[in-house]
Amino acid sequence: MDLEIIETISDKPDKRIDLVLDKKTRFIYIQKVFLGDLSELYGAVKELDCPYIPKIYDVNFKDEHTYVMIEKIDMLTLDRYSKDKPLLIDDIYNVASDVAKALKDLHKIKIVDRDVKPENIFYDGKRALLFDLDIARF
Repeated sequence: MDLEIIETISDKPDKRIDLVLDKKTRFIYIQKVFLGDLSELYGAVKELDCPYIPKIYDVNFKDEHTYVMIEKIDMLTLDRYSKDKPLLIDDIYNVASDVAKALKDLHKIKIVDRDVKPENIFYDGKRALLFDLDIARF
């Protein structure tokens, strides 16, 4: 892939998150770069067919860093969504149901997400996505 960084979303000593453009396909991804080897974990998640976890397109480990290409999500995090619009009972049920389904699929491949919180859940009023598996473990 020939990538161009559009925007750096977060830059910490152990993790950087960028919005990137594949110059050839013109497709936009979220690229996460971690210090250390998380390729086995993200590689296992990549093989999941779960509509409640963002699609992972590529996972690579090189030069002591893990590179993960994830679908761009055009949704608000649950904490931001709920600040703009109060959550109704149906919303709460939808979020809980979708997150439970995501966790169930992760547990099938022996992965435990240790950081489920509103900042790590995307929601658009219809569907929730569980995001940020950085501290998940087998």
